[in-house]
Amino acid sequence: SLQVNRLAMKNIENMNRKSDSKDIQKRSAKSLSVAKGLLSVYPTVENFLMSDVYNPGGQMTLCRNADDCWFGNHPTLAVLDTTYEKHVAEAWLIPQLVNISEFSGAKDKLTKSQVKDCAFLIRNNYSYLKVSELMLFCHKFKSGMYGDFYGSVSPLTIMVALRQFMVERSV
Repeated sequence: SLQVNRLAMKNIENMNRKSDSKDIQKRSAKSLSVAKGLLSVYPTVENFLMSDVYNPGGQMTLCRNADDCWFGNHPTLAVLDTTYEKHVAEAWLIPQLVNISEFSGAKDKLTKSQVKDCAFLIRNNYSYLKVSELMLFCHKFKSGMYGDFYGSVSPLTIMVALRQFMVERSV
């Protein structure tokens, strides 16, 4: 656990050294602060992944306060990967995506391969999103705010809806 803490801090400090942009340095300092807070509450990756707050079961509670999802002190996908280890963000995304698939009630659920690929795409393209924002996205998606499922959910449906969510986020 102490070694993980040191590795996370070293990764974030290296990000600070590589950048000469003050804006990126400010964001990195915020990331370091979020990482420290994350480790104080969830010292191991297992603690985080099994938490009641950030799993699909905690979605309803967390999403009651959309402002907290948008502006609260929650880790980004990138912070998860730098704080714990590479691919933790994808591991966290998988249950969120399975939850969407299960919620759809469709006979044909997302396959393991589709879920894994979708998690990879989200992690690669949206690593700056907070986990709380992604939980809000899932909540809104399941609420029908990004269209109808038409009997099934596909990775493409999720990615297109996420693009709509990003437009909403930028307002």
